[in-house]
Amino acid sequence: MNIKKYLPFFLIVFLFACDSFKKVKESTDYEYKYEMAKKYYDRKDYEHASDLFKELMQVFRGTQRSEQIFYYWVYCDFHMEDYLFAAHQFQRFILAFPRSQYAEELQYMIGVCYMKYSPDYYLDQEYTIKSIDEFQLFLDKYPNSSYVEKVNENIDLLQGKLERKGFESVSLYYKIGEYKACIVTGEGFASDYPDSKYVEQVKFMMVESAYKYAIESVEEKQMDRLNEVGVLADKYLVKFGDSKKAEDIIDLKAKSKQKLKESKYQLPFYYFNRGDYTKAKSVFSELLLNNEFSDKKAELIYYQIKSSYLYAQTVEPDKKIGEYQNFKNLFDSYRDNESLINSNYYKELQNNYKSAEENCKQIPSLMGKEYADMANYEKASKYYFEYANKLSNINEKHKNLVNGIDAAYKDAERSDVFNQYSKFQHVSHLCDQYFLELSADKYGAVSAAIRVRAEEEQSKFPLKIFEYQASKKQYSWIKENAPKYLDERKMGEFQDEIVYLWAISEYQLAKKSEKYERKKQYQQALERLMEMEKLSFKKVEYLNKISKLEAEINAKIEKLTK
Repeated sequence: MNIKKYLPFFLIVFLFACDSFKKVKESTDYEYKYEMAKKYYDRKDYEHASDLFKELMQVFRGTQRSEQIFYYWVYCDFHMEDYLFAAHQFQRFILAFPRSQYAEELQYMIGVCYMKYSPDYYLDQEYTIKSIDEFQLFLDKYPNSSYVEKVNENIDLLQGKLERKGFESVSLYYKIGEYKACIVTGEGFASDYPDSKYVEQVKFMMVESAYKYAIESVEEKQMDRLNEVGVLADKYLVKFGDSKKAEDIIDLKAKSKQKLKESKYQLPFYYFNRGDYTKAKSVFSELLLNNEFSDKKAELIYYQIKSSYLYAQTVEPDKKIGEYQNFKNLFDSYRDNESLINSNYYKELQNNYKSAEENCKQIPSLMGKEYADMANYEKASKYYFEYANKLSNINEKHKNLVNGIDAAYKDAERSDVFNQYSKFQHVSHLCDQYFLELSADKYGAVSAAIRVRAEEEQSKFPLKIFEYQASKKQYSWIKENAPKYLDERKMGEFQDEIVYLWAISEYQLAKKSEKYERKKQYQQALERLMEMEKLSFKKVEYLNKISKLEAEINAKIEKLTK
């Protein structure tokens, strides 16, 4: 067909149509407009029809005809494939005319509009769900409607998309080895779609995933997860016992049961090998009580007792004797057990028993040193003194006393600044307490030297506390407490250093004050610094530092004044 040949004709028709619509649009005869709007509608010229019906809605609002006009108007949007707006318009119609003869039809059409927007199963299903909800609402409102059969068909079709999407999600997790996610999404799918054609396949994937997830897990989690395989397998067999895949599920269940038995046996060894002897001992005990592995009883008894022995070696020094005693009691309880006595393990355990007895004898003498090696000097000091008071050998006693004093000094050194004074004071008291006893031999000089160091540290306490507060920028604390320490003569030989920290605090507090009162704060700080300069300084460098700080404050005041 030669389009160019007929182009002038088409152009004339188009111009005529436009001119014709223009005349209708400009007419003031609304009956004529109404008839023309229906004609445009019947000709499927929904754009022109919609334009006219929209205008007529304003003219006939509140009259009996408005319902019919609204009905045509909302369908124009639907036929022009603006389905979301059409759904909105259908809803408006129902709200405006709830008893209309068209209310049932348009309630159905809302679901249809959303169904038109329902995409393929692998895309987002927001409008699929909306459509199902609207169709369900329709069934609730009109259970005897002639549309019911069609609505149910539509719901089945839409539900099929959701089922397919859910199935594909489960299947994807299964294929990529995300077994935990496969089980969780599978449970959700089976709950949401219990009658789906995919349920059997989903439940099969869940059992396989549970098995693979279990055998890939660490030993301490395998047992619970292998038990879950059995639970899921039983659920599958109850519902799909006649399925072709039932034999595969039975096989998986049997394999998981065997693996569960192996895991039960291996679990305590897992704890033992990683040094968790408390758990190992507990699980070995459970296996022995259940008598499930009677053919390996001697081995299990050995590892139960050995776990107790090794645990005793790991605890803090002051708990060792108690734990060694627990080990000995456990070993004693099996001394009549023939399977253990006749095994290769018995001799080793007997040697461990002797070692435990020897260790228990030596522990009191070693506890102080062991805690000192752990840098727990507070406990080290306690046990050095405790052991020293039991000794009759003077040299050993004095040696432990001095070690106890030294450990107390180290504990004071490591303490926070607020506790140091009292702890160094305690060291001085210990030195005084044992002075007469220790001064008679070589340890007296050591004790005296520690006392001198402790007193030096006590004297530094005021400076340390102010330096600590300065490091934490606690300038208000320094400002408040420095005058008290000065008045009560607590600053000692460190007066110059502390007064300088006080000066810095005055400056910093003024610097951080609100802008509108900063000048006043600087002036007050300056007055205090000038008072400080009148003090008797032993170290000229600190007086010079305060003078420099004073000059800096003057410069700040001058700048603010300008």
